[in-house]
Order: sequence, then C-alpha cells, then structure tokens
Amino acid sequence: MTRNVFLLACLVVTPLAAGCGGGGVEVQATTPTVEIQAETPPAPPPPIVEVQTVSPGAEFFWVGGYHRWYGGRYVWVGGHWDRRPHARAVWRGARWERRGNRQVWIEARWE
Repeated sequence: MTRNVFLLACLVVTPLAAGCGGGGVEVQATTPTVEIQAETPPAPPPPIVEVQTVSPGAEFFWVGGYHRWYGGRYVWVGGHWDRRPHARAVWRGARWERRGNRQVWIEARWE
C-alpha cells in the first residue's frame, strides 16, 4: 500500500487520528479534499452503467457510483439511494479535480 493510499484511508476512517498526521493530506472545512502529492493517478475509466432500483420515497436521491483511486488502481463504489437532509439539498458527487500539476480528490456531499 502506498503512502498516499494510507493517508487517504486515514482521512476517510479517522481524520484526526495521530497516525494520520504528516504531509500529503489536505482537508478544507468547506470542501473536503485529499491532495495526492507523490503520484498522479491516470484518468478514471468510464462510469459503470448501473440499474437504479425503485426509490424508497420522495425524500431519497439516487447517488450514482464512481471510481475511487485505491491501492494503485481504480475501484468502483456502487450507487445507492440516500435520504436528502432537507428538501432543497443538492448532491455534489465525488470527483478528481486538477489544481495546477496535482490531482485533488473532492469528497461527495450534500449542499
């Protein structure tokens, strides 16, 4: 497991754990990000076409699946129904964003 993947796992599981300190991870209060410094992953493969099941209710929103960089390769995280935190909530999907010469992971979130 590369150092970057370890730091990403620490941020996702226990962001304040003592073992996760050190360079390579950047967290912003308004938009959680993980900065990959040592290696830049290639572009992710095309999304996998998923079949949406019937919505469990009007307050639910389909959160589509996405590719996450893990262990030196992309792994698919499947879609699911998620309850809106409030009626006007907007879903912002997880994504890689290029900032200068680096790739930054933007976590999915409700706004």
